[in-house]
Amino acid sequence: MKKNISICFRTSSAIRNDLKKIARDERKSVSNVIESVIYQHLKTAQELNGIGQERRRYQRKKVSLPAFIMSTNCPEKEFEPGTVLDISMGGIRFSVPKGTKLDVQAEGNDSEFSVIFILPNESRPVKVKCRTMQACDDMDTFQVGAVLLDADFNSYQALHNYLN
Repeated sequence: MKKNISICFRTSSAIRNDLKKIARDERKSVSNVIESVIYQHLKTAQELNGIGQERRRYQRKKVSLPAFIMSTNCPEKEFEPGTVLDISMGGIRFSVPKGTKLDVQAEGNDSEFSVIFILPNESRPVKVKCRTMQACDDMDTFQVGAVLLDADFNSYQALHNYLN
């Protein structure tokens, strides 16, 4: 492996002395010992990340799209502004500002929403109906992770084209 990048960092004298001892015992340079430690850490982290982390059927794509969101349980049928944060063929995560009618309604897992947004390079809006799976407070927004329940053919086709 070609080594063309230099990394400098500060550490304590105790760590430096331990690294020198390991290097001397293994007949390596301190730089090689540090590289080995980092490599092992990265390898272990990658292995752990692959174990049971993703339960979703479809991979989500991070986006930041303005959206209009309406609770189907709300009798007023008013859309609130929000932001789609990620999307897949099976689910969506969006945020709404705190203080809207939606942040209180989204706390239950039975809440259903209609979300309307426009994908990049598309002229027609995408409209999907979804049900809350997870909801959490952020600093000044309320985030909802939801499963897609229904969308018209054109919306599914636009999603499919964008995600693939």
